[in-house]
Amino acid sequence: STLTATSTITGSNFVASSATATSTFAGGLAVETSGLVYDYSTNNVGIGTTGPANKLDVQGNAGLKAGGLLKFYSSNDGNYAYINNPIVGTGAQLGFYVSGATADMTILNSGNVGIGTTSPYAKLSVWGSGTGATEMANFTNSASTTVMSILNNGNVGIGTTAPIYKLDVSGSARVDGNLYVGTTGSN
Repeated sequence: STLTATSTITGSNFVASSATATSTFAGGLAVETSGLVYDYSTNNVGIGTTGPANKLDVQGNAGLKAGGLLKFYSSNDGNYAYINNPIVGTGAQLGFYVSGATADMTILNSGNVGIGTTSPYAKLSVWGSGTGATEMANFTNSASTTVMSILNNGNVGIGTTAPIYKLDVSGSARVDGNLYVGTTGSN
């Protein structure tokens, strides 16, 4: 049956007990004034606000149960990044994923942060993708100029992106110990 009203309906409960029951509210919906709000003009939903500014607008704290996912979709093609809390079996508080089932960045209860690893052993652990002369880390200035590079083989370049020694400096340097100048490796 259908209930149609042209003025306010007041009741202590609204019950839809059928598995096929549908309820349509034209003009929006507010539960407890600002507890839960649906704004029909924007299709936005608010929790704790009377004027949701986004598709989901939560004013106040929101919780995510252990093992829950918070997904960020890039478009309608199904690609997304997500945050997992916690990563089961790793002791991690948060895992950040861009693709695949392995976290791209991990934050442990200890505060250690891992990039490329779910087991960071220091405040910042960055694991590269190999052991060769490919770049693992790159530091640039505000002019987008590389000022320091760290390769997967452990070579560090200051002023160069292709260091061939453990420390390769392009420019002036002060070193305590042996210093190899040029490309021949002689003192």
